[in-house]
Parts: sequence; C-alpha cells; structure tokens
Amino acid sequence: MAVAAQDLEDAWNPLAILEQGTVAASDKDAEMPSAYLLFTLGGQNLAVRVADVREIIDDKTVTPLLRAPHLVEGMIDVRNTSIAVIDLAAALGLPQGGLATSGRIVVFEFTGADEGALPIGVRTDAVRNVIEIAAQDIEPAPRTMQDWDASIIEGVTRQNGDLVVVVNLHAVFDPASESAGMFDFS
Repeated sequence: MAVAAQDLEDAWNPLAILEQGTVAASDKDAEMPSAYLLFTLGGQNLAVRVADVREIIDDKTVTPLLRAPHLVEGMIDVRNTSIAVIDLAAALGLPQGGLATSGRIVVFEFTGADEGALPIGVRTDAVRNVIEIAAQDIEPAPRTMQDWDASIIEGVTRQNGDLVVVVNLHAVFDPASESAGMFDFS
C-alpha cells in the first residue's frame, strides 16, 4: 500500500486509527500486517507505526528555545498549538541530514497516563509512503559483541531490496520518563 506524502495529510484520518483502541489479538490478527510510515532521516530508511502519527506537515521554521536540552530543536506553531520539535537523528545516533526540499515534519502523538496527548514534531529528510509490514517480516535487531540498548528498535525489514529500521518511538519518547517534561510547552 503506497500513499503519496501529500495524500497522507488530505486523505488519511489518524483519529479513526486512534479510536480503534487496543484489542486482544487472536492468532489470525497476529498475522495481519500493520501500517507503518516510511521516511528517511540522516540517509537511513526508518519506519514507525502509523498509529503514532498525528499529522504530516510541510517543513517550517522552528523557533529555537533558550537553554533547551540538546535534543530539542525548538518549537513550531500548528493551528495555535505549540509543539516541540526534536532532533530524532541525534537521539538515534544518525548523521544530520540536509534540509531537502522534500523534507516534512511528522507530528507524533503519545498518550500518557495522566497528561493526555503529547505531540512531538520530528523533521525528516523525506516522507516516502505508508507500507504494510507483517510481524513475521520484522527481524529482531542484530546482536552485537558490545552492550547496546536496542530497545528503541523493533527490528529491521526490507523494502524493495533496502533495509528499513523499524523504530519503537514509545521507547524513544516514553511519556513516563523523566525526559518527557522537556517536550511539554503547555
């Protein structure tokens, strides 16, 4: 399933996905593919669960915040709501990508236990499309000889011969963590 980046903003309703909630998975459901947003960042192909995406917007000027943590690029205004924009490339240890004309800001939304919705913006080099990936097509993160926290990676998959890293954004932006407060501008 491929959808152009522009079509995502116009034709895609994330509320319908969020309203579905979590349902106990049967054996048949476990085999059903899940929808993932495929994008590039720092030259790397990444995929994240569509259910975590609130919207995709054109790249815009990010207002820097004084003395903000190093991962916080600043904030943007989206329909009179201030949203933190973080440097996901730095958080993942990727090289900085150039700001391409095809760059977009993906606004993710996480729900904490008491805080409600927490929107977080991420600049991307390019949003590619939405793909369906079956659980059996996601390989575990490769083992290494050193201690390595691979909790931010669900695994890897392949699309058209290219490796795609499936990122667990909940591990990167855990709303329950101490760092979550750095993204709250309300």
